[in-house]
Amino acid sequence: MEPGFALKNYGRIIFAPVQVHLSQKLLDHSTLEASQQEELTAFIADRLNSAFSKGFKGQGTGDLKIRSALSGVSSSSEELAVYQYLPVTLAVTAAMEVGGVRDKDLVIFFEVEAVDQATGKVVAARVRGADLGQVGTNRLKNDPVNAIEPLLEKWVDSLVDQFSKDLQ
Repeated sequence: MEPGFALKNYGRIIFAPVQVHLSQKLLDHSTLEASQQEELTAFIADRLNSAFSKGFKGQGTGDLKIRSALSGVSSSSEELAVYQYLPVTLAVTAAMEVGGVRDKDLVIFFEVEAVDQATGKVVAARVRGADLGQVGTNRLKNDPVNAIEPLLEKWVDSLVDQFSKDLQ
C-alpha cells in the first residue's frame, strides 16, 4: 500500500467487473469438485458485481479503479478445537469428519488492486481469504449456490458497509 493512501482521498471509485481465475492448486486441494468451485465463484462474482457496479464517491478528487479476481473457493473442516479434549467429544467429531457430516467452513480466496487513474500506478493491493462461515456438508454438496447464498449476502453487505465507512 502506498504511503498516505486512503479511499476517501478520491472523488470517484470505479469497480471493474470481478474476474474469476481459479487457482489450479486450490482446485486440486479443495474438497469441492472443480465444477462446484466454478459455479460458486461465478455466483460470487455476480453478487459482487451487482453490489459494487454503481461505484462510490469519496471526498477528494480523481478516480480510483478497483480490479479484483476470485482465485478459488474451498471448504475445509475446522481443526479439532481445544474444547474437544474429552475422548468422547474427540471421537464423535472424528467420526462426523470421516462420515462427511461435519459442517464445513467456506473460504473465498481473492485478489484486489486499486489503481490511481491519473498516474496508472497501483496504490494498494491485497491477496486474502475470507471465511464466510459454516455450511452443512450435505447442503454444500447437493446445492452449493443455495447453501452459501445467506452467508454470501451477509459478507457482501459487510464489504459494502466497510467500504462506505472507509470513504468517510
